[in-house]
Amino acid sequence: MADQTQESTISKELTEKLATAESQLKAKQAELEAKQAELKTLETAHTALKADTETQIKAQEEAVTELLKSNKELQEQLEAAKAATASASGKLVVKLGKAEFEVTVSSFKFKNRDYKAIDLATNKELLKELVDKKVGFLKAL
Repeated sequence: MADQTQESTISKELTEKLATAESQLKAKQAELEAKQAELKTLETAHTALKADTETQIKAQEEAVTELLKSNKELQEQLEAAKAATASASGKLVVKLGKAEFEVTVSSFKFKNRDYKAIDLATNKELLKELVDKKVGFLKAL
C-alpha cells in the first residue's frame, strides 16, 4: 500500500508538472503568435515605406533631370548672349548656326510683340523666323 501511495504521489506530481509545462508552452505559443503578427505588421510597413521611398527617389530624379535641362538651356542662352558681340560700329552681331547677322535696330515689333535687339541673342527660334522672313534689319555678314 505504501508503494501505491508513493506511486499515486509521483503520478500527481508528474501530472502537475505536465500541466505547468503545458501552460507555459501555451503562453510561449501565444507570445510567438503575437511576435509573428508584429513581424508581419512591420514587414507590411517596410514594404509600404520602400515603395514610397522609391516613388520619392523617382520624382527627385525627374526633378533633377528637369533642372539639368533648364540649366543647359540657360547656359545656351548665356553663351548666345556672350556670342552676340558689338561690332566696331557699335551694332549687335548674332549667330545662327555658322551664319552671322548684324542687327541694325535696337528694338522691333514682330507678331504683335515688342522685342529688343538683344532678344535675338537668346531666342534662336525668333532669330530663325526673322532670318527665314528675310527681315531688313538683319544684315548677313
